[in-house]
Amino acid sequence: MFLSVLCLLQLEIDFRLHFPEAVGRFLDDFGSLTRAVIGVARISRKAELCELLREYDAQEHASELGLRDHLFALLALLYLLPSANTRHKAKLSSAELPNKFIWFMPQHTGIDSFLADNKSKTHKQPFLLCLGTRETPGTFFLVLDMKAISLGECGVLKAVDALFKSHYVFFVGYAKTLEPFMEFVQKLVYKIECTKLSNRVRDLHSSVMAFRVDNLASVE
Repeated sequence: MFLSVLCLLQLEIDFRLHFPEAVGRFLDDFGSLTRAVIGVARISRKAELCELLREYDAQEHASELGLRDHLFALLALLYLLPSANTRHKAKLSSAELPNKFIWFMPQHTGIDSFLADNKSKTHKQPFLLCLGTRETPGTFFLVLDMKAISLGECGVLKAVDALFKSHYVFFVGYAKTLEPFMEFVQKLVYKIECTKLSNRVRDLHSSVMAFRVDNLASVE
């Protein structure tokens, strides 16, 4: 537990040296986009989004957002943006794409055996490993250069925050397949180098903002 806290603290300190104004933005601001992202996902015809939302709707939704809502919004955002890998001959399946972001494994999974089994796979960029399921996530690990750093039971928002910051702290680029997703997070949540957006990210942002404004108007 102490090492988990120390790791998160060190990431915060190192990231603050690069972007002092952005250090708390993800934890503070992503929640305000959660309902809008899920709302935009609901009008998509993508099969993977329909399946994801069926899983999300299998439980009754509370009036206040929780970590489960944020997790499904992040996964929906991943599917709403095209994988940059689709420009190449080898395409990722919809089942493979989330594993480039968060890999869920049973609670009893041995970390060393997981890393050994996946050494041959292309994981040059950092990703998250969670021991648990989407419904009952447990301990999160930040995996970088096939070494696992325990983040503890920090919840999905803190885990994703650590994942994003690790790219800047350890000077590694985004995974090719996650570039549109990471661009959205970087430029529209952390507001880092946000002067120019790719067309797809700009269009999705417009849809999310329109949905958010509509929701706020209906509440008022």
